[in-house]
Amino acid sequence: MRGYTDKKIEVDNLHIVVNWNGAPLYTEDHDEKRVYKDDVSVDLTWYLPSYTPAGSFVCTITGTDKNGKTNLCTNASFYLL
Repeated sequence: MRGYTDKKIEVDNLHIVVNWNGAPLYTEDHDEKRVYKDDVSVDLTWYLPSYTPAGSFVCTITGTDKNGKTNLCTNASFYLL
């Protein structure tokens, strides 16, 4: 994930929600203690079980600070055959 911020943000946790064809399938949290002042770059992998069905997926990734305040959010979409 790449981006830019015009103010300093502190991320303590990245929360991933994976939806399959619009239905919740999987969630996962990653402790990420990072501070961003301009360029935002996050290289992150997450697990999809071997029984994951084919279809349309949307992953929402939300970053929160130490107080639980959301300060980063993005979506990634893909299709598995």
